[in-house]
Amino acid sequence: MVDRKHAPGPSSERPSSGGTGGWFGKADMLAVAVLLGLVTLGWCAANGKWTAAQWALPSAYLDPEKCDVIHALAMMKAAGDGEFVPLAWKRVSRLGAPDGANWNDWPLLEELQIIFFGLLAKAFGLFGALNVGMLLGHWAAAATFYAVARTLGCLRSWAFVGGLAYGLAPFLFAQSPHHITTEYVWHVPLFILVWKWVSTDGGLAWGSRRFWAAIAIAVVTGLQSPYFTNVLCQLALLGGAALAWRHRSLAALKPALAVVGAAAVAFAAMNLDTWRSTGSNSWTSSFRRSPTTRQGSRSSPPPTGRGLRCSTRAPISASWASPPWPCSRSSPPGTSSTRARCPPPRGRCSGSC
Repeated sequence: MVDRKHAPGPSSERPSSGGTGGWFGKADMLAVAVLLGLVTLGWCAANGKWTAAQWALPSAYLDPEKCDVIHALAMMKAAGDGEFVPLAWKRVSRLGAPDGANWNDWPLLEELQIIFFGLLAKAFGLFGALNVGMLLGHWAAAATFYAVARTLGCLRSWAFVGGLAYGLAPFLFAQSPHHITTEYVWHVPLFILVWKWVSTDGGLAWGSRRFWAAIAIAVVTGLQSPYFTNVLCQLALLGGAALAWRHRSLAALKPALAVVGAAAVAFAAMNLDTWRSTGSNSWTSSFRRSPTTRQGSRSSPPPTGRGLRCSTRAPISASWASPPWPCSRSSPPGTSSTRARCPPPRGRCSGSC
């Protein structure tokens, strides 16, 4: 007789011994569909999105702790207008009047995600695209967790529960909508596969299909938020180091180093435009010579602020920490605001500050 206490679970719920092949059938597809439906209900309840009118409004806008959403919307709009091109010079004509905004000398890795959100903006409108992008982030997280759990041999029921918990994780809600690119954590469950492969004997043979799958995961990770790239690199190095220690051979560390190297190459590639801009023409390149703007230069401005000018062309001795707007009480021509701030009183200005 079979010992019920140690009897295996239903065969229909367990993945086949072949790993990823042959297990994702109709039952799993149905489970994922139900999973995404529950995630949608949870997201709509949390954000109050039950009508078309509510979907046309952002879930946050001027909230002090989520006001970065304005920056996210600006990037989406620029991408939709074709002024945000990955790895290329970015000058946004709608901002930074009269010369446009220079978005080149600060690093941004998630440029491909911004392009995706820009395409959504063209299809659903700016605020609608923000909401659709947020929900897609939850969907992707839940579905990926379910797929990874099933790949590792979990029962369908437990994979479903794990996917639901991950798809509605508090972290995702805390990072949206103001940090919408950081909300996209769909690829993090894939780190579990890489960690298992690099830390077990024969799990990541050089040149095998798993090896190239791990390299692909590393590249995709390196193109996104560096927070998660850091996590992947740590897991790969720790797993590879443990395997190398067991075998007393550094050769076992090579696959882990390849994973880290692939992530680093992707990280560097997404920063090429930033390095190029800071090497040739830095922050002040967008501030041309004008009576209402600071004097632009072809090199980085000195830390002391010497050479900067007020709107009256009088020298200013304020520190370099002063914000990049004109030192006057009136807005420069071409701006939409009615008043412009002056720099904080760190130095003296002989003009009208």
